[in-house]
Amino acid sequence: MTLGFVLFDRFYRPFKIFARFSLPDWHRIWTLLKLGAPIGFSYLIEVTSFTFMSLFIARLGTTALAGHQIVANMGTVIYMVPLSLSIATMTLVSQSIGANKPERAEEIGWSSVLFTTTLCISIGIAVWIFRIQLLDLYDPPAEVKVFSVPLFLFIAFYQVFDALQVTAAFILRAYRIAFLPMVIYAGSLWGVGLGGGYLMGFNVLGNTPAFLQGANGFWAGNSLSLGLAACFLLYLFRRTAERYEKTHPPVEV
Repeated sequence: MTLGFVLFDRFYRPFKIFARFSLPDWHRIWTLLKLGAPIGFSYLIEVTSFTFMSLFIARLGTTALAGHQIVANMGTVIYMVPLSLSIATMTLVSQSIGANKPERAEEIGWSSVLFTTTLCISIGIAVWIFRIQLLDLYDPPAEVKVFSVPLFLFIAFYQVFDALQVTAAFILRAYRIAFLPMVIYAGSLWGVGLGGGYLMGFNVLGNTPAFLQGANGFWAGNSLSLGLAACFLLYLFRRTAERYEKTHPPVEV
């Protein structure tokens, strides 16, 4: 269907996409790989951080694992909101950069950060207010429901950081920056999120408060890691936008 759309849609016809064949351009392929490979690894880091959370929490028993899976599923559904808005933001920022309008690109980026974060704060508040009703949709056993309720505090809280980091990451991709965000993700999600969550969840050091032990510790570590990633990614976006405006002044028409 996509191929047919590209071949026959009136918008794409002037580009004559399949009008001639050319040999692989290794320079262009390398350019794609330099951007695409770090993006792929960034997704790998995000997915594995949640996967290993589940594996570690499984040691706490079936009740803890069931409660965690319910909350994780809810978080994944909510994550679609900032993710979709971030993809739209990346498209608009890329268009402005391609049109040599760096100030417009930065303006769109910061506007999206503000809008997406405000929307996710509202969603987080709603999730906390209706946590019991949302849990009832999964119809869990009573002990799983009791275990899951405190975790909703983290899912409501980290919406702010999740919105900030994913929006900043996609904006940076519009500027063709993906390697440094990958490093930031690895250090924050794997190091602080999983590492810190493990230390707190299993009380490795022996000084973790009772509230942060068990599954709560892993969710606290995850929230902290997203906040850390958001800070670094937003700082990188600001520096990138400033540098781009200096090196790519808009053309006078």
